[in-house]
Amino acid sequence: MAFVFAHFTYELLHGGHGELLSVLLVLLVLMAAALPLVGSGLRTLRGAFEFGRNALRFEANRSALARLAAHLEAANDPTIVATDMWACEQLLEAEHRQWLHLMTESEWFG
Repeated sequence: MAFVFAHFTYELLHGGHGELLSVLLVLLVLMAAALPLVGSGLRTLRGAFEFGRNALRFEANRSALARLAAHLEAANDPTIVATDMWACEQLLEAEHRQWLHLMTESEWFG
């Protein structure tokens, strides 16, 4: 917005253009158009990866699955085995759902 305002102000105050000033005005217009695109690209990149949030979430899922795997190894009762396998499936399904949500948020332009 600052580049658009600078261009508009210059046009309002100085009607005529010199060659150097024309280049400056074109540069201001290009910056006004390019900066939102760069910002949108960075927002999409950060939204797609969300490094800190994903690292914590993946560590929590890994820890929960490791505990369930250890519990499955020690289990002798088929009911406990089935219950633990159901819990593993629920964790993986929730992770997949979160991933799909992240992809639909980050690919809003497509």
